[in-house]
Amino acid sequence: MILSHRHRFIFFKTHKTAGTSLEIALSKFCGPDDVITRIQPADERLRRAAGFRGPQHFVHRPLREYGLKEVRSVLKRGRPPSLFDNHTKATRLRTLVEPPVWAAYFKFTIVRNPWDVARSRYFHSVRKHWRPPPFDSWLASRSHLINRNWPIYTEEDVPLMDFYIAYEDLENDLTAVSARIGTPENVFDVFKTLRAKGGFRAEARRVRGGARWTPATIDLVAREAAAEIRFFGYEPPLADAAALGDATGADGAR
Repeated sequence: MILSHRHRFIFFKTHKTAGTSLEIALSKFCGPDDVITRIQPADERLRRAAGFRGPQHFVHRPLREYGLKEVRSVLKRGRPPSLFDNHTKATRLRTLVEPPVWAAYFKFTIVRNPWDVARSRYFHSVRKHWRPPPFDSWLASRSHLINRNWPIYTEEDVPLMDFYIAYEDLENDLTAVSARIGTPENVFDVFKTLRAKGGFRAEARRVRGGARWTPATIDLVAREAAAEIRFFGYEPPLADAAALGDATGADGAR
């Protein structure tokens, strides 16, 4: 998440939407008073190598103001508690900023077809498994994660953003965002040079059997992410022909 006073915007980061790369790109244009939350160590190294601003102003208050219990907690956890985190929800942030900031700042996020998000999450999760579980059983065991993005930028199923960057149209939408927030260069031009978490898809190709869609897995995502699918008009994938054969027994008994 980034809250920029310099350019008067708030970026809410969603899961499996290239949000880390965009967060790094946006940090290039942040000022000394802007809020930048922490990302994974490997991604922080990428941000430092690019010469962009790192995490700042995300903790509750300076460590010098901590009591003994809080200091012990920091020593135990290895880092101070955060006021803002990487995936801060819009409803929470609204309670932490002044009402004029919430009302006036340009609020945006990245959205992506939930079926594509589910598949991407699978590839990320099993990338280091020696014997990855089948996609259908993996998805069924993690159905609670399917609708993880929608609550970040909504309140009681009502979207709260001013703009939604479509993952499928990053170049055009980031160009529009750049014009709106007034960055000195197109954010997309910075974004496209970054490859935060970019190796997952290449490793995913080595997952045996891939992630084939069946009527059951398609319906599962449709149920769990119904509000998001309805709001953005997302279309479901087609069931894989081989998976249909497996389900009906057309390609032989297992």
